[in-house]
Amino acid sequence: METPIVYDYINPISGGRHLPKFCCWKSKIYPNQIFFISNYEDGLSNVCRAIQKHIKCSYLMCALSNGIDNPFFKFYSSDYSANERLILAYKEDKWVFYEKGVPLFVENMDYYKNRLIKNRLNNTIIKEYLLKLGVNVSSIDEEISNGFVFFRKKW
Repeated sequence: METPIVYDYINPISGGRHLPKFCCWKSKIYPNQIFFISNYEDGLSNVCRAIQKHIKCSYLMCALSNGIDNPFFKFYSSDYSANERLILAYKEDKWVFYEKGVPLFVENMDYYKNRLIKNRLNNTIIKEYLLKLGVNVSSIDEEISNGFVFFRKKW
């Protein structure tokens, strides 16, 4: 088991010009959670959906950025009944903010009223929401109890 370093997966390379790599693991700190991280911009969301459908679980997907030219922030929640909540803030030519679904109890709706879209959802807000859900991003890659790494070596 290679120890995943969460911050190595922030700002993944755009497009399919790189070999896929993802990790899946459990931590003794969070015994009721399974963590999944990939080097793809979309977080391999179709893989996550397939897993969710197969094992009938809830899942949360987040995207963080580190001040790149086109930052992308995402907070997505789906429960086993497929109730979904999606919040996005990203910059292409200009900043875009999007939300869909019923707000979760962890959300601060005042953030979404901010005049600057880049302040409506960002790394700090995502980490705050995760903390309210009982997960500290800084510790999810500690005390790994089980897991695997998939790394495609050639096309």
